[in-house]
Amino acid sequence: MPSVDSARENHLEIQRRLGLISAATSKQQDALLHELLSLLVAHDRFFDDVFFPWVSDQGLGKSAIDICREEHHLIHLLANELAPLRGASQGFDAKLLLLKECIERHLAREEGQILDFAKHVPPSTAVCT
Repeated sequence: MPSVDSARENHLEIQRRLGLISAATSKQQDALLHELLSLLVAHDRFFDDVFFPWVSDQGLGKSAIDICREEHHLIHLLANELAPLRGASQGFDAKLLLLKECIERHLAREEGQILDFAKHVPPSTAVCT
């Protein structure tokens, strides 16, 4: 089973890509956005298919998981609206900022609620750390 550390590494890579997109030229942003979308899809699959069911079985409240799942949905809506735009397009910078803020808030929630909970589960039932 994937580890808490690999989940945190995924978070760091998503944050790194967000920083690259913000600093990139319009031409570079297209490729970086597609890379970010791929990372987000992998992130969602991992959390939705592996981590959320596991922490739920270990006793984490449904509310925290439901909020994270809804954030996944919101982030994908924003990312999919942003993807066809170009850096010079009207609304691009605003959507990029919103996407970045949503992702940062979401990752902080997963770190603070989901991963911290998983880190404190007894070793006999824990995901690898």
